[in-house]
Amino acid sequence: MRFGIALGLVLALTAVECSSGAERPTDLIHPQGEAVVLETPEGVRFGIWGKDPTYPAPVLFVFSSTIQESLEDPYFRQCGNALSEEGYLCVSLDLPGHGLEKRKTEPGGLAAWRHRSDQGEDFVTPFVEKAKSALD
Repeated sequence: MRFGIALGLVLALTAVECSSGAERPTDLIHPQGEAVVLETPEGVRFGIWGKDPTYPAPVLFVFSSTIQESLEDPYFRQCGNALSEEGYLCVSLDLPGHGLEKRKTEPGGLAAWRHRSDQGEDFVTPFVEKAKSALD
């Protein structure tokens, strides 16, 4: 139950205003609309999609399954499509049990969450820390 509340808070607090008021950018980070995958100095993989900012920009976290699915599928990026026109960047990470976060010894997808929870693993706190690292 605790991990569900924590994940709910992460999803509810997805838009973080970092800066505003500067001239809005016009060029996409990747012109074909694909996510650009980067890595923090700590080794956290994250994807970014939107217009190329010339200043610190507000961020919308988009969590679906993998970085690519979250950011490259317009369906999962619906809010981000509109907010990118206002200078927001969309950022995503592979969810636990998805993409490169899937472990060979467990089922994939949401079944991995159940598996980890049944093992008593707190997989939400490390995910939140990774998201915070990507934001910094």
